Amino acid sequence: MFSIINRRSIIPFFLSIVLVMVSLACGLISRNSVVNEVQQALIEEAELKLTETAGKLQESEANLEAAETILEEAEQKLEEVQQTLAEAETLLTQEPPVLADDPQPDDDPDNDAVTGTGDYQIGDIIQVRDTTINVLGWEILPEVGYFTPDPGNMYIAVDLVIVNRRDSNMPVSSFLQTAVFDSAGEEYTISFMAQAQAKGGSIDYALVPGERVRGKVGFEVPENSDYFLFEFVPEFLQPEKVTIDLGNEPVTTAIPIELPGEVPLILNDIGDSIDLDSVLLTVNQVSSPEEDSLSKPREGNKFLLVDITLVNNTSEVLEITASFQMYVKDSTGQLFTLDHSVTFAKGVSPDGEHAPGETINGQIGYEVPEDETSFVFVFEGKDWDSDKAFVILILEE
Repeated sequence: MFSIINRRSIIPFFLSIVLVMVSLACGLISRNSVVNEVQQALIEEAELKLTETAGKLQESEANLEAAETILEEAEQKLEEVQQTLAEAETLLTQEPPVLADDPQPDDDPDNDAVTGTGDYQIGDIIQVRDTTINVLGWEILPEVGYFTPDPGNMYIAVDLVIVNRRDSNMPVSSFLQTAVFDSAGEEYTISFMAQAQAKGGSIDYALVPGERVRGKVGFEVPENSDYFLFEFVPEFLQPEKVTIDLGNEPVTTAIPIELPGEVPLILNDIGDSIDLDSVLLTVNQVSSPEEDSLSKPREGNKFLLVDITLVNNTSEVLEITASFQMYVKDSTGQLFTLDHSVTFAKGVSPDGEHAPGETINGQIGYEVPEDETSFVFVFEGKDWDSDKAFVILILEE
């Protein structure tokens, strides 16, 4: 009887032990589930961090490539300036040519915009030698990022149009042909930092006969000057020059529809095969790509992407440099050079050395005014007197 009672009492005891073990097992499973969830959350967070890091690394690599390209272009630009200086020294040994049109001061008594001693005012159409010049105005540039002038100074950009009235190609150099003077008579040559900040196109370009170019030239000048004078030298290192009163307040005038000496350019269409001496050029299409984290235009601007095909027609290696051979002009003649951010992010640069007979495909990006839909793509050879091709570009809205 005693043993039966003991066995019966033991059964509940063992049952309680089993229940305790089951409870412990459930708790362990629950803890394992929590641990697994925490581990999964940590893995997902790590993957997100890795993705963000990869994106930043990609952006850094793109910026590094752009910086290397800008450095290469600066070296090439220096070589061009040195070559131009050598040509200018040769010109100095020659007899100076006779002026085609002597500068004439503006004698209009109703025009009171002049505050300095310049020959002309903003908006005047000036014909001197074989050149037509029209200064449209100037602006003070905002300080952005690394583009900051020295204390007490400011960046300004002068907006002007130039027309080639020669019967041959005419190179234009902002470095050799432009300057700004303050009211103390101090001279200021082009500031490359101000030029980069202006982003309004450049006048550094070789014009064919009858062609116009519009661009901005940037300078670093003192903030406290009473007025500014803009100086333009029609011929490299020649004594003749013209000065335009800028005043002391930024001003803008309307651009003339036509200027003396202009003639219509021969325009090709998208899809045309254009045979130049060294290359066969075809513009395949034009588009306006959307901005992204790696490329974003300034307010009021948009990106333009031009798809081209080139064939090396020579028996020698052909070097292509898009920054100095391929441009876009808008309806006013304003010149836009390659934009590195959109070219690297959305396109493929055709730069490099290419073998005889090689076919090169590329997409070159530009930053242009967002309200413009009609442009002209310009391709030119390596030398300033090379042949040019002009292709009309129409953006579909």
